[in-house]
Amino acid sequence: MADKRVKNEFFKMAEQDLRFTQEDRQKVFEQIHRPEKKKRFVVSFVPLTASLFIVGLCLFLLMPVIFPENVTEEYAGTDSNDVVEAIAQEDEVATMLFTVKDEDNRIHLNLLFAYSKEQRRMNVLAIPRDTYAPIFEEDEPISYDKLTFAYVDGSDGAESVRKSVSALFDLPIDYYAVMDLADFSTLIDAVNGIDYVLREDIRVRAITQVAFDFERGTNHLNGEEIIALMMATTERDALGREHLVKLLNTVAYKMKKEMSLTQLQEMATQLETNMPFNPLFEKPIEIHTIKSFSLLDGLQSTMLDEKYYVTFEESFLTYIGEKLTTFDESNAVVSTVDTSYGWENTIFSNKIDEWKNGDEPFVDNLVEEVMQQMAHQKVIAEFKEGSIMLTPERIAILQWMVEDNKEQYTHHAIYLDILNRWQKGDFSTVDDDHNRLMQLQGTKTSDGTATGIASEEQEIHYIFQVFAKEVDEVFGPAEKQ
Repeated sequence: MADKRVKNEFFKMAEQDLRFTQEDRQKVFEQIHRPEKKKRFVVSFVPLTASLFIVGLCLFLLMPVIFPENVTEEYAGTDSNDVVEAIAQEDEVATMLFTVKDEDNRIHLNLLFAYSKEQRRMNVLAIPRDTYAPIFEEDEPISYDKLTFAYVDGSDGAESVRKSVSALFDLPIDYYAVMDLADFSTLIDAVNGIDYVLREDIRVRAITQVAFDFERGTNHLNGEEIIALMMATTERDALGREHLVKLLNTVAYKMKKEMSLTQLQEMATQLETNMPFNPLFEKPIEIHTIKSFSLLDGLQSTMLDEKYYVTFEESFLTYIGEKLTTFDESNAVVSTVDTSYGWENTIFSNKIDEWKNGDEPFVDNLVEEVMQQMAHQKVIAEFKEGSIMLTPERIAILQWMVEDNKEQYTHHAIYLDILNRWQKGDFSTVDDDHNRLMQLQGTKTSDGTATGIASEEQEIHYIFQVFAKEVDEVFGPAEKQ
């Protein structure tokens, strides 16, 4: 409750009133209490599987991390396939900090990535802009303030931000990239914004104004609104951390679909970065999994002299830094997500949820289509066009629709046989059910055929990534009987 009161008070303040003076900094030094006793921390993180496009805002942001500067020199003039093969064999972890700043050079979004070249896996952490952090002049911290001021008050701009974050986590950061909010907004405008579904009304902090209010359902987002939602994943009582990766997914998918390589390369020139850009844009390496981390377990919200900031125990940040750069091969999960076409079909989902007795029933093909998309979360298939979260409520609606309109459905017996088993939690033949529904539609390609049933762990990951919902268990057994 205390955290919520702090947050509510914060929304009443104007952004310009949040900056620390030298006197404020001194008071903070005197008032901050850091417990000496070490705690054991429990950290929330869920593995997610993704292609390269899912990892960050777009291809050009991450290619230089995978292809570091010395590679350009060592492999200059060689065939790109040879370069990719050589890099893929390296056993090394690279780190990159991606930040977004406004026209006043204040940093608002901070994403810290770690990438294992051997395992082709990536971890990502979002850092709150209000984090109490050292401000650097050259190689020495000259004061402490919010991380948001690390660029404007530091002596070396983007390099100073890197040093601040590196000091926080006691972690070397190999690469940095800073993007202006205006450039990011231009990027999003170029793909006509993105549509994003929220499951409840929410008010989040903004950048050029105090806050944004979003309504439950589909919201059409511009660049600043996307950044604001990503920022909200770092705050308590705001947006669940699972939305960070889903927002990245949504942006990256839209860019992949609507922007050319030339456009991406042009946008890359707007970055302030120490990363080289080279012809290897043309040969992306697939990233097998991405794991998201959160700082919320250790976040402490504090108001001092009407100034708001967040702090963390030093041992907690060190622990997170170690976890971020550790890749345990035993924890790798094989994804069942189609990262090209398998995202949530909100239109069909809403059609099911809004249907009631007396409404016009779905035509045969639509019943088959929505049932197949509901099965996607439980099956293994190379190609999954659209996904609808499978719930007992949606199964019941479809049962009701088919039962009351049998005369309209040639294959009503097949529909009800599948739906009745699903309602009982029996998914032991869900892969066969999926393929039967494909056959009934008659227009599906063979690469969409289910080849097995997902494990419970895979299904939990699927629900988290595709539907942005965090669950501990799934509906119905996963194993084939």
